[in-house]
Amino acid sequence: MRVLAGVLLVVAALAGCAGGPANDGATNPATPAPATPGAATPTVPDTAHPVSDAELQAAIRAASPGFDTASAGGEARYAAVRADLNGDGRDEVLTYLMGPYFCGTGGCTLLVFDQGMDGYSLLADMATTRPPVIVAPSAEGYADVWTMQSGGGAPAEYVQHVFTDGRYVEQAHVPADEVPAGATVLSENTDFAEGRLLEPRG
Repeated sequence: MRVLAGVLLVVAALAGCAGGPANDGATNPATPAPATPGAATPTVPDTAHPVSDAELQAAIRAASPGFDTASAGGEARYAAVRADLNGDGRDEVLTYLMGPYFCGTGGCTLLVFDQGMDGYSLLADMATTRPPVIVAPSAEGYADVWTMQSGGGAPAEYVQHVFTDGRYVEQAHVPADEVPAGATVLSENTDFAEGRLLEPRG
C-alpha cells in the first residue's frame, strides 16, 4: 500500500508540474481533438524532442535573409520539435525563433518546415507568435496550427493557421481563455535560456 501511495503522489506531482496555460475546465490542450473523417491526424511525440542540426540551421538562415548575429542586437536561439502534420508518416519541423531580430511586442517568429529528400522547405513563416503552439486535426490535409499572440496593448488571443495552397495562412482569432482543442507541441514555458544557439553564417 505504501508503494502504491508513493506512485500516486509522484503521478499527481508530475500532473501539477505539466506546462501549458490554465484552462479553467476547458479542453486539455494536450489532448488531441477527435479526428474529422478524411482529416490529417498529427502524430505528436509524448515528450517534445528538440531538433538541432546544421541543415536545419541553414534552412532557418535561408528563411531569414536579414538575420546576422553581428547586427541583430544580440544572439538568437530556437526551440524545434518534429510532428507529422499531414499524416504521411514523415515529420514536419516547427521551429520557434527567439532573440532581438525575431521578436517584437506581439511575440516571436515560428517557422514550419517540411523535410524531404532535397532538405527543408518552408511551409510557414508566422510572425508575432507566442507559445503554447497547438496542432489540431483538420479536413484540409494538414493539421491546423494554433499560436498565442499578445502584446502591444492588444488582448491575448489564440490565432489559427490553416494550410491553403501549399502554405499556412492566418485565419481565425479566439480569446485566450478559449483554449483550442489539440496537442501542445511547444509549451508556454519555452524560453530563450533553454533554446539552442542559432549559429552565425559560416
